[in-house]
Amino acid sequence: MAAEELGKTPPLKFQLDRAVNARNDVAVSEIFHWAREPSAVRRMSEVKENIFRNLQADKVDVLQPGMVEFINTLQEADAPVCVASTRPRADVQSALAAAGVEHLSEHLVAAEDFYDRLDLYNYASTLIERPPVRCVVFGTSNAHIEGAHDAGMKCVVVPGPCQPTYELGSADLVLRDVSRLSFVNLKNLFANEQGVEPQTQLEEDESVDAISF
Repeated sequence: MAAEELGKTPPLKFQLDRAVNARNDVAVSEIFHWAREPSAVRRMSEVKENIFRNLQADKVDVLQPGMVEFINTLQEADAPVCVASTRPRADVQSALAAAGVEHLSEHLVAAEDFYDRLDLYNYASTLIERPPVRCVVFGTSNAHIEGAHDAGMKCVVVPGPCQPTYELGSADLVLRDVSRLSFVNLKNLFANEQGVEPQTQLEEDESVDAISF
């Protein structure tokens, strides 16, 4: 749709897949190769963003059931949490406020802060002061899985109700219901890592691994 409006060649599927992980300006200039001159890149990025906003106008962001309770569990265990999104900061803040959960995360990484999804996750791990290998990304798609694994992180996926779980086989854990997720589940994701043993219960005096959303 953006290509048609801008009079550009529609991107190929592999380009669209890459663009999911990138800012608008990076997608326009380096993935779709629509423009290089800064003012043209900025104009096309705005067109792309406006089309996206119009398509999303009637959609309401809904927090996964059980997520608030789980984040509270992480906070009680002193596990740092970072909200990480490829959307502009204002959009992310509005979505968090609309869901009534803006208070649940001390850190936020948005489109203004990174180059691509790999950079996004690495920056998030810096903010929460944990190495990538000790972080878990919560996502909903293969794009999240790919980005997390490229960064050296684990990935837990909570797919939509109509999304087949077999399409998400590369995730470290796939859950239909967040309420079934426990702190122990997360600790066990690292059971095969050197020096990390599977946990059978929450040890209150132990520093837990970082969680990145």
